[in-house]
Amino acid sequence: MRREARMRLGRRIVAGFLVFSALASVCRAASDPAVQLGFPPEVTGAMDGISPDRIRAHVQFLADDLLEGRGTGTRGGDIAARYIATQFALYGLKPAGDDGGYLQRVDFIGVQTQDGTTASLVPGRGPPEALTRGADYVVGNQTQTGSVDIDAPLVFVGYGIEAPEFHWDDFKGVDVRGKVILVIVNEPPSKDPKFFAAQTMTYYGRWTYKFEEAARKGALGALIIHRTDLASYGWNVVRSSWSNEMVYLAKDRDPKLEAAAWVQWDVARRIFADSGLKLDDMVALAGTRKFRARELPVRFKAHIESQVRKFVSYNVIGMLPGTDPGLPPRL
Repeated sequence: MRREARMRLGRRIVAGFLVFSALASVCRAASDPAVQLGFPPEVTGAMDGISPDRIRAHVQFLADDLLEGRGTGTRGGDIAARYIATQFALYGLKPAGDDGGYLQRVDFIGVQTQDGTTASLVPGRGPPEALTRGADYVVGNQTQTGSVDIDAPLVFVGYGIEAPEFHWDDFKGVDVRGKVILVIVNEPPSKDPKFFAAQTMTYYGRWTYKFEEAARKGALGALIIHRTDLASYGWNVVRSSWSNEMVYLAKDRDPKLEAAAWVQWDVARRIFADSGLKLDDMVALAGTRKFRARELPVRFKAHIESQVRKFVSYNVIGMLPGTDPGLPPRL
């Protein structure tokens, strides 16, 4: 994270605490805030202890360049964890981590796609079409292996959602095991709060869900079709995010994809053109209950090279013992 971004984040955090502190001051200025607002005396006492200067001091240290962005598994991240553990001790919280301390070890695997990675579309007729990583697509191998080769048919599954509570199943009638799904970012359009929460995105619209569901269905890979208005961010955000190392829990046994990928809108348009279909028409159909998933006469072929590293990071855990008899302590 760049210094300017960290400082902006720090200022926003401080501003939020300052607003809260100001509200607390207004409450204390009332004749009897505990009565008027229903706060017990111990809460108003805690509000009295809020100090913008102390909050600002913590943020300034944690946002300093010394911590190098506080990335998971980095020196700066470890410094931040130990700093927070020290504050827990000063607050009187009981240690609840490993070996009687505040830190809990977590094993991770970092995977970063390398320059040797290639991908292409292979239509039923005509020559293969090479794709340019970064400009046309981005991809990561979630299986935590150094390299993988894929040559599998593409299956268009609309929004790639199975949501029984909304009576919606984009995978109905199709088997995607051993194949690569092509899926639209976001979720079916809706103005009904009882159907995908209207215009509020549910987890079904998140790209993480789409990769998880594809893996659960046995797919080798998933290509998410990006469109700025549907994603609410541009391709530059996708490209930048997927140029970095992706981090996974080392002992995660959930199904994973060999190719977790995004493709540009124009790439998807060419895929459908090679299939004798129009992308805009298929996207419109995918937002209705008339949609049915279909295998396309196009294959996705890729060689994905990754740099894989094991590393350790830490949770910081403090315990505040409860005062009610018979209740377990709170973490």
